[in-house]
Amino acid sequence: MIHRAFINWFRLAIGISVFTTLLMSCGDDQLTDHFDPTDVELETKEHAVTSQEAAWSFSFPTTGYQGDSYQGRDFLSPSNHLGEDSAHDHLTPVHAVANGVVKQVRRGNSQGYGSVVVIEHRLPSQEVVQSIYGHLCNHTTHRITVDVGEVVTKGQLIGYIGEHTCDSCSDDENGHGGEHLHLGIKQGSYDGLYCGYESQQCPSSDFLDPSSFIQERDGSLNIVRLSASSSDGVSATSLTATIRNEYFYGGLFEFRAYVDDNGTPRRGPVTTTWIDPNQSASIEVDLPVLNGGSYRASYEFRAPDTTQWWPVSSRFSADHLYVIIAQSASGTQNCHTGSNGDSNYCSASCPCAEGHGDCDSDSECQAGLICAQNVGSRYGVSSVMDFCEQPATGGTSGGSTSCHQGANGASNYCSTT
Repeated sequence: MIHRAFINWFRLAIGISVFTTLLMSCGDDQLTDHFDPTDVELETKEHAVTSQEAAWSFSFPTTGYQGDSYQGRDFLSPSNHLGEDSAHDHLTPVHAVANGVVKQVRRGNSQGYGSVVVIEHRLPSQEVVQSIYGHLCNHTTHRITVDVGEVVTKGQLIGYIGEHTCDSCSDDENGHGGEHLHLGIKQGSYDGLYCGYESQQCPSSDFLDPSSFIQERDGSLNIVRLSASSSDGVSATSLTATIRNEYFYGGLFEFRAYVDDNGTPRRGPVTTTWIDPNQSASIEVDLPVLNGGSYRASYEFRAPDTTQWWPVSSRFSADHLYVIIAQSASGTQNCHTGSNGDSNYCSASCPCAEGHGDCDSDSECQAGLICAQNVGSRYGVSSVMDFCEQPATGGTSGGSTSCHQGANGASNYCSTT
């Protein structure tokens, strides 16, 4: 009986000790991910998805982010704190800091860390880092918005700041503190560990200062100077720009002209140029096919190992963002082939201006014009050629309306119609 009582007492003591240890581990950020099956709504999914977009640029995850604004907890301050704590209101939106792929989503109270998202980012240098977002919300209407294996882009919504409820609540999202976001930046590929504080599994040497890392990589390409290929902008066929690389990395960038054609975007062929970080390059791009008139034109670019095109911005002056170009209505637009009067000079996709041909139908002339038949002699070419002209208005002096057949002086040139 004494022996059995001792065993029961020993089991109870062990249970109390384990329970006490678990309670002590529920403070802010005291998480080392060991895939504890007792976690609320634990989600651990295996996947083989890799990011399709290199992380060229980083930005802070929240509006008004300040890395030490919650209880002064900065990176390694206290000395074992492996991230930054930024104070925010409950339900403040949280966004991905860069392009990447979601590696972990845990909803519920992950041992005092609230709900957690881990995103892996592949840098242009082919190095890999992870961004860790702790103390997210798990409410029914404001849950984490991404899933494991999902490819995300910089600035994409991933969740909301959780709330501080009470120490005894099972769904407590912010440990024993007020509402805040814990952001960590860890080097290397995701290995199942995302600690808030230093431990044997998570040495501080694996982590980086989040604010410094993001600020260094908050870059873009910027136009310094932009001009059209002709000094007066008339009948310009290309743009030339001086573009500065303010990314943290250099690379072989793709460029193309972008023209706003009354709300319809038109883009020219692609040109590639290597630009090192903090360096500038002069880049010429051909304009797209245009049909006369004035347009606003600028540049778009695509970074290596990405799929999305972005407008080139300007940190210097809004005047550098675009130029006004003009394509003359005299048939010199670059969509035509050959010279005025040549066969098939006009087409439905490249209609001619007044006094230009050869055309085959009214649809091959600009709006308001018709394709006048056998009037080539007026323009110094074969009389059987057809040219775009103003429609007849009931007859004008000189017999120049397009309803006439043949040349001036020919039989039946004039008629009652």
